[in-house]
Amino acid sequence: MEQKKSSIGGIVRTGSCIGEPQANALQCLKNQELTVFADLVNEADLEHGHERPLPPDHWINQPLEEEADKTLLMAALARKLDDFVEVLLNAGADAKLNNQALGRAPIHVAVQNGNLSGLKMLFRDHGNAADINAVASTKGGQTSLHLAVEAADVQMVEFLLKQPGIDVNVKDNKGGKTPLYLAVKSGRQDLAQRLVEAGADYRVSCFGKKIHPDLTIEKLPGFDPTKILRHSAPLVPQLSSATFDRLVSLIDKAVVQDYVTRSDVNEFKSLLLQVDTHSLNNKQSNGYTLLQKACHNGLNEIAAALLADEGCNMNGITENAPIPPLLLAAAQGHKKVLELFVAHKADFSVRSDETSETILHFILKKGDRDDSKYLDCLTFLLTNEQVLGDLQEVMNKRDVLGNTALHYATQKWPQEVSRQLLENGANIGMKNHWDETPIEKIQPDTLEAFLNEFCITSNGDVNHENFEITFNYSFLAPPKEDLPFANQDPSDDPENQKLSPGSNIKIALPETQSLWYMGQSKEHCHLLQHPVVTSFLYLKWQRIRKYFNRNLRFYLLFVFILTWFIFDQFGGKSIREVGSQSILFWYGAFILFFFVVLLFILRDWAMDIKDLSRTEKMRKKNETDEDSLSSGKLLCVILFSNWVEVLFITLLVGILVTGRDYLWVALVFLTGILIFREFFQATVSLKRYLLSLENWIELSIIAIIGVILGLEGSDFNHDLKRHLAAIAIVLSWAELITLVGKHPKLTKCNVYVTMFYKVMRTFFFFLCWYVFFIVAFGLGFYIMLHKDGPNNVVEADDYIFFNKPWLALVKTSTMFVGELEFSDIPVNLDGGLAGLAYVFFLSFVFLIVVVLMNLLNGLAVSDTGVIQEEAEIVSYISQVETISYTESVLLGDPFNFLSNWPKLKFLLDIPSFSLCKQLYRNKLIQRMFHKVTGATGILLFYKFLPDKRLRLTPNERKHDCNCLQIELMEESIIASAKNIINKKHVPQDVEQRVAQMENKIESRIKTLEDKIDLLLSRM
Repeated sequence: MEQKKSSIGGIVRTGSCIGEPQANALQCLKNQELTVFADLVNEADLEHGHERPLPPDHWINQPLEEEADKTLLMAALARKLDDFVEVLLNAGADAKLNNQALGRAPIHVAVQNGNLSGLKMLFRDHGNAADINAVASTKGGQTSLHLAVEAADVQMVEFLLKQPGIDVNVKDNKGGKTPLYLAVKSGRQDLAQRLVEAGADYRVSCFGKKIHPDLTIEKLPGFDPTKILRHSAPLVPQLSSATFDRLVSLIDKAVVQDYVTRSDVNEFKSLLLQVDTHSLNNKQSNGYTLLQKACHNGLNEIAAALLADEGCNMNGITENAPIPPLLLAAAQGHKKVLELFVAHKADFSVRSDETSETILHFILKKGDRDDSKYLDCLTFLLTNEQVLGDLQEVMNKRDVLGNTALHYATQKWPQEVSRQLLENGANIGMKNHWDETPIEKIQPDTLEAFLNEFCITSNGDVNHENFEITFNYSFLAPPKEDLPFANQDPSDDPENQKLSPGSNIKIALPETQSLWYMGQSKEHCHLLQHPVVTSFLYLKWQRIRKYFNRNLRFYLLFVFILTWFIFDQFGGKSIREVGSQSILFWYGAFILFFFVVLLFILRDWAMDIKDLSRTEKMRKKNETDEDSLSSGKLLCVILFSNWVEVLFITLLVGILVTGRDYLWVALVFLTGILIFREFFQATVSLKRYLLSLENWIELSIIAIIGVILGLEGSDFNHDLKRHLAAIAIVLSWAELITLVGKHPKLTKCNVYVTMFYKVMRTFFFFLCWYVFFIVAFGLGFYIMLHKDGPNNVVEADDYIFFNKPWLALVKTSTMFVGELEFSDIPVNLDGGLAGLAYVFFLSFVFLIVVVLMNLLNGLAVSDTGVIQEEAEIVSYISQVETISYTESVLLGDPFNFLSNWPKLKFLLDIPSFSLCKQLYRNKLIQRMFHKVTGATGILLFYKFLPDKRLRLTPNERKHDCNCLQIELMEESIIASAKNIINKKHVPQDVEQRVAQMENKIESRIKTLEDKIDLLLSRM
């Protein structure tokens, strides 16, 4: 091409190139004035001492104002002005400059414009050669090879393939297309063959199709890359040490200067295109992978470049740094990096293998309430619907110290954070290694607000018939992901959700243990009265009612038969005579007992029938193609599920028919059942069993019955049996009273029983110390008042109760409770020391009978007063303990809950010694037991409330709520829930307005009073 020639002066005179050097040079380029252009460029070259290449901020390498998408070199390449290109390259124009503002490099311009000669010039100077794998961001992340293939320029493709270091398998950022994919897609077999020969991988998939055979069959039917013998195995770009060192240096540079420049990011991306990203997954620098370093230091652009490749292992760890990159970013509070992982759909349920910590642990443990970046990370995660599922899966996971995320939230963070975790399923009853539960540090106001605002919702007007209340019990749901190691066996435990999270297979876990921890906290126990909790307990009682009633009916029969047998054997001849009133009384009492028990059994069956009917209605509603249960099938189901009651009725009928002649057989049979019950309780938790006074009483009863039934007859043995029989009656009846008092429907009886045991416990510990006063006075009375006749013979009319130390102590103990008969005191009135004896006696009366007894009465009044004030709370605590204990026993205590009792710290470290848990490792035994006992029937979340929510329409006449018996739900529960809902609907500023009005009124009253005082003072 012929170039025009002119001088600088001529250009200046015409004004065509007046201004900055870059503008003058551009004008010369447009006018093709090579001489002036060369003078301008070479002058710039001299200014920088022939530096090759010139720095990026030099005007030769800067984007043009008139052509903002090009530099001078790009403009010359686009116009195919090779002479101008040569002048610029000789002057130091950067051939590999990939300016972010331009989004491309000179090599891309040359290929796009088909300038093969200009392209060759870019590779002429090895010190300033173009980057063969440079990415054009304006072209969807394509390289020069992509562009050449798209342009179908065979010569240019061949030239590029000959350049060292070219990546023939590079993928663009727009669908991950490789050059070979573009060649096959366009039907260019010649280009495809040249690429395969150069090492292009024909096994790559794009848009769901493999290049070969899927795409080749469609676009190039006769092309078979497998027959190209030269490169039958695709080449994989190797990661050189120099390239890796450069990648590391770019990251280290960004860490030192605390930011990453755009040019460094582009270079990092360009280098990534030259290597196989899989090779970076295990490549380490100072023990960290590149992704770990980028995430740890918050280099989100570098992390984005690494994550953009599908070969990147997002959870890759090393031996020296066993923490996944996601957790490293969370530990440093890098929210932008977390956003990248969300965008790439990372697994947020990942845990550290070393410490078992989750992402919530890293944020809550590493962060501080005053550090806003951690709070931003936590808020971002807990409000992002894409990751909530993963977070809820690990919400109750423990770290190596046994702490859950809620433990750390209650230790270092505001109460609002604990509230957020509770709303996402955090359990309040999880114990760490120090037996601490999160509920201990959650403020009662926070928990109550959570119950009011989150756990109770409504739909519709409170007074309308379509009004609906929803109770949310998710915070009470058992932590399915927290089964102990003993229950985690992948080989034989398909029902364990820990091993298959997200599956629909359910496992039976206790549901009231969190409420037990709430009841043990003095600050939180009043929340058991909340309608969310009371409604849950009501529903739980409906499920557990059958098992409690069975146990109660059995023990009633046992006590009845035991008492009848004792009266029959040791009640005297008159009672045993045939036709005596005593025998008729016992027969009549047993007939009455039989019909009362039968009535209660039929009542339980009626409730079971209602349950089955509702279940059948819901099943029929969801699966219309199945037939409903007939009346006969329904009866068979009831009888099979209540086989215990059928056996019980049979036993009652047998006793009624045989009468007193077979009392011995009936008592032996019932005692055998009692022994089996006690044995089963002991196998569930031997520690809990042996440390319970109630169990020792039952063992004593069994031992006494064994002596009564097995001891041979003699006068002494008969008297021994009579004494033991009397003790057995007292113990069995005391146990019966306690058992009846635990019934949730007998609230007052429960309170009275609680009062009795509370006062007894107070008296016991009080008298453990003050009993020494009584012993001292008893010994004193013995020494002072005992009588010794000649040869230790006691006269017939002597008062003998002070003649022996033991008798003296017994007598003094009866005197302590007020059994005083002044005339019985054997004081020698004829002696001169009678006055001293009476002073001693009066001291006993004053100190023991008056002072000590009144002190005990005061303690009793104080205890009963407290219990009466908290009668409802006491009732609910007892109900929670009954239900939680029954659940743990029937389910084999999977969470080792029974080891929590007794509540003495020095006994908590004693293991539970659970044989049942060991047997439950065999899932066949566990399923058989659950099938026979119907243990899973007591659980709500297992079957009846799968979404952990209860929906009620209390204003409708008929309720149908997930097959639960709620028609008789106490009106107080519904009323309390409505009251909370009504408070929600009151405008929030009403109370503030009322307070402001009161303040204004008080201020005006104060002003008037001051004026009146002033007037009075002037008068």
